[in-house]
Amino acid sequence: MAERIVCKDAIAKADENCKKKEEQMYLENQRIISEKNLHMDRCLKIEEKIDEKNDRILQLEKELARKEDEVSLRKEVIDSMSNSLMKHENDCRELASKLVMMKNQIMENDIGKSIGRKFAAVRIGLMKQLQMTPVSVSLPYKP
Repeated sequence: MAERIVCKDAIAKADENCKKKEEQMYLENQRIISEKNLHMDRCLKIEEKIDEKNDRILQLEKELARKEDEVSLRKEVIDSMSNSLMKHENDCRELASKLVMMKNQIMENDIGKSIGRKFAAVRIGLMKQLQMTPVSVSLPYKP
């Protein structure tokens, strides 16, 4: 019987040691699980930041493409406007030269009519028969 008591005590001590080790292993397991969760949380936060940055990069690339399109459209508009202005400039130059030519023709016509009225002898042809004496015109002296 004494052996049984010693065996029971030994078994009880072994059970106690097993329970302590089991508790220690359970606590160690919980600590490892919490560290793993913290590590996973950090990784998740980093991945979220990376995703945010990638989204921002995509957004900026879209804005850049939109701005490049806008710049190219503005260049096309400017080129088209400059071509239109050059065409209008050429048209205006041509019209101005035609206007000057018409003005000169009108002035020549007016001069011809007025000479014809003032000097009827020139028109009729009597000037050939008359002797003309040169006339000198003196202008007043201006210092």
